[in-house]
Amino acid sequence: MGIFSKKEKEIYDFSGKKYEIKIFGTGCAKCDKLEKNVKAVIEKYELDAESYHVTDIKEILSAGVISTPGLMINGKLISTAKVLSEKEIVRKLVESVDV
Repeated sequence: MGIFSKKEKEIYDFSGKKYEIKIFGTGCAKCDKLEKNVKAVIEKYELDAESYHVTDIKEILSAGVISTPGLMINGKLISTAKVLSEKEIVRKLVESVDV
């Protein structure tokens, strides 16, 4: 069974939307897990998205990330110091569209 019910999948329509997603972290297990979750969401929802794993400490700090991992969607810092689940990432994507 997937992480979303059929009804939930129908609620989220990402067609026609483009995303730039950045994962900030120096390569620790938590950062890698967040990247894996992001890529799983991109694949499951067939998102028009590009994801990047930023490992340069200067770039990480300049993005406002003090504790890794960090997640940025379309230039907006969404989360720091937490590995978001796939379900949480989808909700953040939905919120980023509504903003």
